[in-house]
Amino acid sequence: MNLPGVHVLVTDEVAGEPEFERRARDMQERCGASLALHLRLRRTPVRRRLALAESLEEGAVESDGWLVVNRRLDIALAVGADAVQLGRGSLPIAAVRDGSRGPTTSWPVRCTRATRTPARGRPDAS
Repeated sequence: MNLPGVHVLVTDEVAGEPEFERRARDMQERCGASLALHLRLRRTPVRRRLALAESLEEGAVESDGWLVVNRRLDIALAVGADAVQLGRGSLPIAAVRDGSRGPTTSWPVRCTRATRTPARGRPDAS
């Protein structure tokens, strides 16, 4: 699996800028498969997070780049993100894989692009 070489963190402050979506989509178009946008939103309302994730996932599909959603497996799965970054307060990998709950972890896991295409692979957690 080829990981993107450029990883851009999108914080609440960045996502709140008036031209953010246009600039992000332009970056996706220009960088293509070398770009991974990480949605690291904590204070942005959930509906706005979901709308941003949908828009940026569409751009990721078109550009063959990645969208990574931090801490929100539900949003990552809903939009078909390429990955979800789990951290403190998140579900552990085992819970994500089999639907159970348990202690926290910070390993990233791959999601599938729901209804579009199979996932491009899963990082080895070993």
